Amino acid sequence: MRIRIRLPQTKNEWILGVFAAALTVASGVPLIQGVLSLSWPKVDGVVTHSDFLPGRRVMGIELGYRYTAGGQPETGNRFRFQFWISATSMPGRDLQSIHGRYRVGEPVKVAVNPRDPADSVLEPGPDFNSMTAFAMGLFLLLLAVGEVPKDDPAYTTSAAPELERPRSLLATGLALSGLALFLFGAYNLYRGNSSVRWPSVEGRILYSRARIGPHPETLLWYEYRVDNQRYVASNYRNGGNVTPFDSVAKAAAKRYPVGRTVPVYYDPANPQNALLEPGVWWGNFVALVLALPLLALAWLAKRYAEVMWEKKAR
Repeated sequence: MRIRIRLPQTKNEWILGVFAAALTVASGVPLIQGVLSLSWPKVDGVVTHSDFLPGRRVMGIELGYRYTAGGQPETGNRFRFQFWISATSMPGRDLQSIHGRYRVGEPVKVAVNPRDPADSVLEPGPDFNSMTAFAMGLFLLLLAVGEVPKDDPAYTTSAAPELERPRSLLATGLALSGLALFLFGAYNLYRGNSSVRWPSVEGRILYSRARIGPHPETLLWYEYRVDNQRYVASNYRNGGNVTPFDSVAKAAAKRYPVGRTVPVYYDPANPQNALLEPGVWWGNFVALVLALPLLALAWLAKRYAEVMWEKKAR
């Protein structure tokens, strides 16, 4: 299928095009800034302010920090390069986790623009929500200026062409989803099995809270040092802290209260990856279990398409 780019033809297409272009640019700029910030040098800093945005419904967070760059003291308030809508419509889970990670007085690494020491960010890199807005903007822009040319039908007196083998999009989608889940589950099992051989150091719990409701989770942050380098991690078990049970989330938060000294097991190849409870647990098998019926459904969908093709071919 070929798509031809042309100017909008109607008033509605012009309105859609202008809106899509504005959305694409507004979300694309922080994406580019985020990518560029990955190469910025990092300096030591400290959090001076951490609070939720004021309003009836909290959907954003305010952060402040200070650091020294180029021999001059500087201050910053950017957590991440975000599209402005994404920055004020963050999920409650993310808000609580960020607030727990960046507490007042917390030492942090600040990425600083080498061309402008006053330009900084706590978490360099592109923002996922900005990517979503950027993709939506491009899609809407394509609807406004794109056109699929209609090919003239080719009339022929030759014999009817042979039916092509069926291509089941449903089967392909199910197979790809099942394969992705299988690979994800296999990686989790490999990582969990490898973690029992990781070395350990002493760490300390910085933040601990049970988030209950539709998606229970233990929000956790702990610090530890490897080769005199400070790290902060959040997973207490392999695969993350999400659980289907409120009681499990509450029990983990109670087991790891703020200030408690704990052994931290870290990956020697990447000390940023750490766990408090190494090994495999039943949740690591969920992805593998879900992958099997998806692969079976993919086979059934493909088989059904072949049967229907055989009927038409007779």
